[in-house]
Parts: sequence; C-alpha cells; structure tokens
Amino acid sequence: MRGICGIDINKDKVFISLASLRGGRIGFLREIELEPAGCGAFLDYFKKNSENLNQAIIEEERRLSLKVEKVFLNLPRQLEKKRLVEDVVPLRRRKKVKPADLVFAKKQIADIFLDWDDFCVHNFILGCEIEGNLYGNLPLGVAAKKIKLKSLLVWVKDKLHREVEDIFDNLDRNFGGFVSSDASSLAASFTEGYVRKNEKNTLCVINAGYESSHFVVYKEGALEVGGEFDFGARKIISAIEKRFLLSPALAQEVFSRYISFKNVPYYKEISIKKANTYVNLSTQALNSFVREYIKGEVNFILERIRQKIGASTFILSFVGRLNGKEGFYSFLKEFIPYQIKTTSPLGHRSESCSFGCLKYGAYRFLELEHNRRKQSLKQRFLKVYREYF
Repeated sequence: MRGICGIDINKDKVFISLASLRGGRIGFLREIELEPAGCGAFLDYFKKNSENLNQAIIEEERRLSLKVEKVFLNLPRQLEKKRLVEDVVPLRRRKKVKPADLVFAKKQIADIFLDWDDFCVHNFILGCEIEGNLYGNLPLGVAAKKIKLKSLLVWVKDKLHREVEDIFDNLDRNFGGFVSSDASSLAASFTEGYVRKNEKNTLCVINAGYESSHFVVYKEGALEVGGEFDFGARKIISAIEKRFLLSPALAQEVFSRYISFKNVPYYKEISIKKANTYVNLSTQALNSFVREYIKGEVNFILERIRQKIGASTFILSFVGRLNGKEGFYSFLKEFIPYQIKTTSPLGHRSESCSFGCLKYGAYRFLELEHNRRKQSLKQRFLKVYREYF
C-alpha cells in the first residue's frame, strides 16, 4: 500500500502521522509519538535523531504493510519567516492568461521580495488585479499585459532546506518539503472540499501545543495570519501542581493518566505517592478543576479571536494535546456560544498537526495557480475551441 508521512517535532515530543494513498485520496492510518524530543535547535535535534525517526517509520511501514513515498516536515514557527507583499508583474505581451503565466507571476513576486539565499516554502495568493478588476482567485482566460498580485510569502533560509534534504537523502527517503504550521493546522481540521465550500465563511483552528497555543484563520477565501497565546499542556500541568501541591513530575503524571472530560463518579479516587507517604485525590475534584481552568482560558482566547477577525460567528476546530483526552469536544460544546460551530479534526484523537502536515504537503490546495474544477468532456472541448479560435 502506498503512503505518505508527516512529522511534527515539538520540544517535549515528536509526532509522526501516516496515511494511505489510494486513487488520489488520503486516508489517515495512525499517529505515533516519540519522547523525549529534547531541547536545542531544530536542525541539531534532527541531525542527531534522524535515524531513530526513520526506524520508527520503518516499523510502522511493516506493521501497516505500507510504503512511504514522501515525508513532510512541519516547519517550526520560530524558523519560518512571513511577509505580506504586493507588486505588479508584467507579462511578455498582452494575452489571455494561462496556467503558465500564473506560475511565472508567482515566481516573479517571490523573486522580487526574497533574497538569493531564501527558499520559498509557500506563496499564498490573496488576490490579484487586472486592468482595475479585482479577483479573489487567479483568473484564466482574462486578457492582460500585467498582473498585480497580493501574496503572503513564507520562507526559510536555503541552507536549512538543503541540509534537511541531505539528511533525507542519506536515509534514502524522499523529502516532500516543509509545511507551515498554519497550513498544517488548517488541513488537519478541514478537507479541501470543505474549505472551498466555505470560502464565504470564516474558519478558525486553535492548535493547543505543549508550551503555547496559536490560531489560524481562513477568511474570504484566503489564509490569514493568526496569533499566539500563553496556553498549553504545560500551563495546565503547572496549575494542577499549584492547586494540589504536587511535584512537577507528579502533576505531569496526573495530567497524562487521569485527566478526562467525561463524567467521573465522585467516589472514585486515585492514590499517589507524595514524598514518603500516599495521598488520595478525588478524580472528580481534579477533573472539575481542570475543566474550569480550561474553560476560562478558552473563553479568553475566543474573545481575542472575535476581536481580531471582527466577527462572532465562525467555524472552529481544535487540534493538539487536548484532543487525546476523552470527551474533549463534548466538553467544548457545553460552553462555546451557539453561533460558533465546532467541528472535530480529521485525525480525530490526534494530538498534533502531523496529519495536517502530510495532507497539505501532498495537495497544497491553497496555492493552486487557479481553481481546480472538474469539467465535463463537452466543457473541455469548448475551452480548447475558444482558445484555438
């Protein structure tokens, strides 16, 4: 069975998602996690641990009877550079715009604003203007001599890209490329068809990580830069530590093993060793505290998002660490306002955006030079006829 893979390297863990490729469709198979990820620079970690990561993929290939054809890497936010740009790209002559012209225009806009030693990871076209007419998507068949493009560029240094590519070559793996965490988050929650269908709606994804969380917004047919919040699994663990007077290690264990968003009987207790003695904790008291704590943090984040996008109605999805907890989405629906529609991520209980990484990496549906729309034989014939004459 053919497959692809996405890797998301966090400071505390590494997540690897695998998916099948059948008839142009991607099917989520499984997400695994490796720990610890260790500290230090991303590239140093990847160089030292690439063999271990590859071995984990090999073991999953055997278990799933899978042959991974490409591996995509979720780009750490601290390494990616972004810039919103706008400029006019002249064509060689006045003509009807064809796909090759759009590819040329995108390359030109990247060449104008990026340095010689930069590698363009994404070129998200946010809109274009031809002879005073504005288009949300790049238009084919429109006569033009020049195109004014507005684009969101995401890039890294070419040296980083080449070094990572060399590591994959040494592993005899095909590096599919970096994927921005914003694009990974969006693709982890929504299919390409769902995004196209909801171009007039606002889609929002909150990625709750270990040390922090960030959100990304898709609005009016374009990916918008979101924001970051000081909220994540580590902060929840710290709150448990202070509230129940536990050591950091114990608080971590309690969060990993006992936190659930399902209803827990009051009489159920857990016994944990604290110093030289044992103490009993009510699971209901523990989970009630965590629920209220998360509720307060999420409400704060939602209010900030509402202020930033200027709307109280949007479609919301969560990816990240809290997805692994039972009943999390049912818990969200208990307090999130009715005008905010919540939907679970495509990987269901996946705790990272590694699945979104491989999914977006394979299709890059936000960067198509023009809309891919299936056409009938008659429509294709008429298109060829018009272009010929």
